[in-house]
Amino acid sequence: MNGKWDEQAHYYNDGDQYVWTPAEGIGRQIGICGEDANKGYGLAIYEIAGDEARIFLYTAPRKFYSGGAETRLWMQDGVILGLPTAEMVSSVTLVSESEDSTPAQVDNPAMIAALLESYSGDSVQAPTGESWVSGALIMHHKDFPFLQYEIEYCYSPDQEISYCQNADREWFPLPAEWLSVLSEHDFPIRNE
Repeated sequence: MNGKWDEQAHYYNDGDQYVWTPAEGIGRQIGICGEDANKGYGLAIYEIAGDEARIFLYTAPRKFYSGGAETRLWMQDGVILGLPTAEMVSSVTLVSESEDSTPAQVDNPAMIAALLESYSGDSVQAPTGESWVSGALIMHHKDFPFLQYEIEYCYSPDQEISYCQNADREWFPLPAEWLSVLSEHDFPIRNE
């Protein structure tokens, strides 16, 4: 496992956005490591649910520590994650903020490329007005289907515009085809 800190060893926090995270969560504990591990300290090592080859592992402290605890998603040497690219994303699930709606799936490579181009663009804009529908766009990794990358979206049926949000909390307009996909689903509107 890649034991030194670098941008490839992302932190994982349950429900975190803007990093690759385990889609089905953490699996069973498979070991311990660190100084005084035999005394109940150190780190517990967990497998990632769905990762049969154990390409990725997750570590967390075995005991409670006040002041924050470092949890980390580790990967084998030679594995590279980085930000999502069109080549690494197999599909995108659209999930509404409302619990009553049914998720939708987009697996068209051109649509995924258009989303990622907007997401990494430099055309920052801020949504204004009322009657916004919001939720998450969950990208699924092509080579590691047990990993996902979640970003926020919002769209206004009245204004006929949609946006996605990056890790810096900046909003970027989505291409027209994404507005079309988002508006085909009966996601409930919320007023801001």
